[in-house]
Amino acid sequence: SGTVPPVLVETAIGLGFAVALVGLRMALQPLVGDRVPFMTVAVAMVLATVAAGWRSGMITLLAGQVFTWYAVLEPRWGFASDDPRTQWGLAITMLAQLVILLILALYQREVAKGTAERERRMELLSHALAEIDHRTRNNYQTVIALVQLQAQRSDDPNVAMALK
Repeated sequence: SGTVPPVLVETAIGLGFAVALVGLRMALQPLVGDRVPFMTVAVAMVLATVAAGWRSGMITLLAGQVFTWYAVLEPRWGFASDDPRTQWGLAITMLAQLVILLILALYQREVAKGTAERERRMELLSHALAEIDHRTRNNYQTVIALVQLQAQRSDDPNVAMALK
């Protein structure tokens, strides 16, 4: 609406999706255990990107990764992990999600460019139509003036009446 700065909206949406979907992941912990710890982060990032743009998606991605690392991965409720597989998994997952985010951002940019181009063309067509309408009215006025002039110059009253 223009009353809230876009940065705050993007941040709120990004954090909201991250918290909601990491919370969902934590609720699924009894069913899936330690498998696919970042499964909801990618979904949250895509939803935030679609809802509020790439910055919101980036915030969701970063917050989701940190929340998942802290609350889902072993040891829970801490960042300490001596397992190199966990560290590599975190890095690879982050890289894969960054690629998805980049693809979404580029797609959104192309859609915005296409929309702007369509709006520019529609504006050009609107101006062209207005110009054609104006010229058509001018031509009709010229024809009417010529017919009236012919009616005034006519010596035959029947022709003058017909032209009028």
